[in-house]
Amino acid sequence: MALAQESGGLFGNRLESIELARRVLKESPEFTGAYFGYEPNADGNDADYLLGDEADKISGALDKNGRFIPYWYRGKKDNTEILLEPLVDMETSLYYQGVKDLYLKAGEPTPMVTEPYVYEGKMIVEQTYPIVIDGKFQGIAGVDRSLSDITLFTEQIKRRESVDILLISRSGRFISTTIPKQDELITREVKNTIYAQVFDAFLKDFKKPSFELVTEPADVDWDHARNVVIRLEDLLAEHNAGAIDFFEKSASILRAALGQAAASVEDPVTSWDFSRALEALRAAKADCEQLQ
Repeated sequence: MALAQESGGLFGNRLESIELARRVLKESPEFTGAYFGYEPNADGNDADYLLGDEADKISGALDKNGRFIPYWYRGKKDNTEILLEPLVDMETSLYYQGVKDLYLKAGEPTPMVTEPYVYEGKMIVEQTYPIVIDGKFQGIAGVDRSLSDITLFTEQIKRRESVDILLISRSGRFISTTIPKQDELITREVKNTIYAQVFDAFLKDFKKPSFELVTEPADVDWDHARNVVIRLEDLLAEHNAGAIDFFEKSASILRAALGQAAASVEDPVTSWDFSRALEALRAAKADCEQLQ
C-alpha cells in the first residue's frame, strides 16, 4: 500500500487511495482494518477537498481541516460489513507518530508493529509503513490484525511443520503462541513467564539471530529443580569437589531450569572455580521466578 503511494501514482489521488484500502480489507479476511494517514496538507489538497464536491463523497476519510486519514474497518457485529471513518490519536500513537519518529531518526523507511491493545472488543496489533516521497515523510499506510487471526495463521504453521510458534513484540510481550494455555501468555511480558530463560539472549538483542534446542519449560519439575539448585549452591559454598559430580548427574534438570545461564555455571564448575560458579548460580537463580 505504501509502495502504491510512493511509486504507483496514488499519492494525492484520494478517491483511488480510499478504494485501494477498502479493497485490501475486503479481500483480506485476516485484516480487521486498512488505512492511509497523510501528514497535514501533504498533497496540498486539504482545503480544496473541504470546499469541493468530492468532500461529501469521502467525508469519512477527512478530519475537520481536510486532512486525508481514511480508516476502513470491519463491523463489530458483522465482520463482512466494512465501515469508513477518520483515523484518531495519530500524533500520540505508535502506529503513526512512532513510524514517523523512526524514519526521522534512521533516515530510512522502517516498518512498525504496535503492541497489542483492545479495539472494538478485539485484541489487535497494527502493522504500518511510512509513505516517503522524494525523501520526505508524507504519512503512513497500514493494516490491523486481530491476535486471534494471527494465532490461526501460526496454528497452520504448527500443523504443517510440527513445531510450536511463539511471536514476541518489540517490548518483549507474547503476541501469539500455539502452545497449550496460550490465553495465559498472550500480552504477558516474557520475562515474567516460565519462558524467561529460553528467550533471554533473544530479548537482549533482537537483531542477533539465535538458535538453540531447549527443553519445554512447562515440562520442568520445578520442585525438584529448586532442590537441585539449593544442593548445588551448598556444595559450591563449601568448595566441595563433589559439586562437579553433582552438576554432571543433574545437568539435564539444571539446563532445563536455568536455560542459557546453565553454561555460565557449568564452565567454572568444571574448571574448579567454585566461587565464580556460585556467583553465576545465584545470579541465574535470582533471574528465574520459579526457583525463588
